[in-house]
Amino acid sequence: MGKLIKYEFRKSWMVKAIILAITAIFEVMFLVGAISGNDDVALSSAVFLTFITICSIFIIGVLSIFILHKDLNTKQSYMLFMTPNSTFKILGAKIIENFGSILLFSAMFLLIGIGDITLWVAKSKGVKDMFNIINAILGEFGEDYQLDFFNVAISSAEQIVSWVFTIMVGFFAVVLSASFLNGRKFNGFISFIVFLVVTYIIEKIFYCSTNMIFGTATGYSLEKTICSIVYYIVLTVVLYIVTASIMDRKLSV
Repeated sequence: MGKLIKYEFRKSWMVKAIILAITAIFEVMFLVGAISGNDDVALSSAVFLTFITICSIFIIGVLSIFILHKDLNTKQSYMLFMTPNSTFKILGAKIIENFGSILLFSAMFLLIGIGDITLWVAKSKGVKDMFNIINAILGEFGEDYQLDFFNVAISSAEQIVSWVFTIMVGFFAVVLSASFLNGRKFNGFISFIVFLVVTYIIEKIFYCSTNMIFGTATGYSLEKTICSIVYYIVLTVVLYIVTASIMDRKLSV
């Protein structure tokens, strides 16, 4: 499994290296601006860092789906299945590598964000005042929503798990399309339609279920967030088993 994970990482390391390089450039610009008191440079860099954070997590996920599509619809698929590894290991390695990459990059951006905010506020009003202001604002969205380590961690976990699930849906759509429509016209488009339909159904089920359990009140809820994490983890595992089974029956040689 370790060799498969390394093999998957090598397919995408260049893109990830570019993301790290761009992040480093804007982080240096922010530090220079914050330390020198140049607010325009610091704020502009912070905006770009926020944009890079969102785009990076999106790119890493979409790239993994594209790589799987390429593996299954080109001659690379023959090499993929000629290795002495089961389809469960092959797909599992892709998921683990992608999850690990998203987790590491998310942690990196979170630490950068915390460090930058702390530095910025320390040079102005002070860290304590900043947290009091943010907590007052967040309190308007839900009484359980306060800026502390646990809430940040649980909210981040929900975002990561839901995004990994979305990628798993993409894997499922690609494998389903490659199994029954390989080489046919509009193969990629049909995969995208399958992805949208499955995602919509899953989200609709979750939305209706949580409304029945917790009501229709908006805002942050710790219980709803935990249920969301469990829900997406279970569905990710189920989709992984289904997708690997389809690969084993339809694509394995």
